[in-house]
Amino acid sequence: MVISLAALAVAGLAPDGLATSAGGSPLVWVSVAGSRELVEVDLDTRRVTARIALTTQPGVIASSFDLRKLLVASPSAGTPTLVDGVNRKVEAVFRGLGHPSAVAFGQRPYAAPSRYAYVSDQRRGRLVVLDLRRKRVASRVPAGPRPGAVVAGDLLWLATGAPSPGLRMFALTNPARPRLEFRLTTHLAIRDIALQPDSANLYVTYRGSRLIGKLNGGSRQVVWARDVGDVVGSVAFDYYAGQRLWLAAPRSGRLLLVSARSGRVLRRVTGCRGAADVALVGTRWVVAACADAGSILVYDAVTRQRVLVPVGLRPVGVAGIVG
Repeated sequence: MVISLAALAVAGLAPDGLATSAGGSPLVWVSVAGSRELVEVDLDTRRVTARIALTTQPGVIASSFDLRKLLVASPSAGTPTLVDGVNRKVEAVFRGLGHPSAVAFGQRPYAAPSRYAYVSDQRRGRLVVLDLRRKRVASRVPAGPRPGAVVAGDLLWLATGAPSPGLRMFALTNPARPRLEFRLTTHLAIRDIALQPDSANLYVTYRGSRLIGKLNGGSRQVVWARDVGDVVGSVAFDYYAGQRLWLAAPRSGRLLLVSARSGRVLRRVTGCRGAADVALVGTRWVVAACADAGSILVYDAVTRQRVLVPVGLRPVGVAGIVG
């Protein structure tokens, strides 16, 4: 079933909030492409506290729902890597993929560990399901041309690229074998997706665009599309403040706080050259990878203070855990 969202094209028109209620220190892991390593930063002290060397350049990184595991893609090597973020060790390297461009853990209620994770294989046009318990590939599902951003909740949403840019929604009745339910055509390539918990809403940004769109996945209607004045990339829904989004603007080096209700820009935070990724860690911290600055920006949403923490050459992804 193909549903055209022409309104997105006419208008010109994917979750990292983490709780610390379980105790422990709020930590962020950073994928540092130029240094070929993962770097841990303690957000209380703003210091680097651990490093894990990798044999290939890491790309995007995601944290599990129970705040313990990390999954990082290495596109050039064709390998996603599973990492125990608390015990600081590599658990598994999954081989045999073409070009893993995005990763997402399956989400489970009550912070239960998820058995499955999902990887978009851009080169082979597949959604790859990883069995984290058995440390193997569980299935490979056709996903359309150049699959990119992927987010998973009750359903799984996947962005596709040219020649058919848009969104595909998969049912997770059997999480080991997602089933394609329908396609949404956007005519513009989607850069990133964020889900709003306990709702049918998702938020999308577009490659090389200043626009962000809110989509109701239940009705399959565009709620709004807004020009935010900066070319934006990564988007994260603020799980704790509610009805707010954080966006990374790589060209201007800014972070944008945006109303999820209206798309109106509420705040701009400067000082993150090449802002590549943004994540929420607990109720207080906003963290962004500043690829051109060799640092991460740690922004305190309470005091509005920001600190740059050097982590290495070209950080490109951030994900939070509780250590």
